[in-house]
Amino acid sequence: MRAKPQIVQLNGLRIEVLKTKIKIHDLHSDVSTIEAEKIVEYLYREGFIEKQSIVCEILRTDDEE
Repeated sequence: MRAKPQIVQLNGLRIEVLKTKIKIHDLHSDVSTIEAEKIVEYLYREGFIEKQSIVCEILRTDDEE
């Protein structure tokens, strides 16, 4: 059975923290690679993750307007 992710709200972003992966839910499609790297560094410094080398996935919503 898979462990439930820890949910973190940061700068208006919903972030799922798993053991080997971080999922950033980008509702406005404006998270850059650099911002994602800074989020990973922050989560590492604050003890949410144990390694800095972790998979980071940015999940964007598609505008269908």
